Amino acid sequence: MPTTSQDFPTSDSSQRLEAVQADLAERGVTGEVVVVSSTAMTWNDGSLGCPQPGQQYTQALVQGWQMIVTVGDQTYDYRFASAGAPLLCESPLPQVTDGSGVPASAR
Repeated sequence: MPTTSQDFPTSDSSQRLEAVQADLAERGVTGEVVVVSSTAMTWNDGSLGCPQPGQQYTQALVQGWQMIVTVGDQTYDYRFASAGAPLLCESPLPQVTDGSGVPASAR
């Protein structure tokens, strides 16, 4: 499971938001982009918690960010490695919780 971290070095969140806005525009999504959350993460592998069928990924910890945004009533889950383009995660892996709704990785 990915872990969250407050100690992860912050990069410019406005650059991440601009990258998300550009990706959404390329997909034909228009409207105001509202950031719901932007969290530093350490992913278990190169899939950034969003593996695609038939793809192979590095098997090493990858530091990055998860940015959840909304446009109108649609929610979009973007993943970033520490450097690189945004990845729209349309099928995220489920997060394991402790029964209280708190992800196990956040404890």
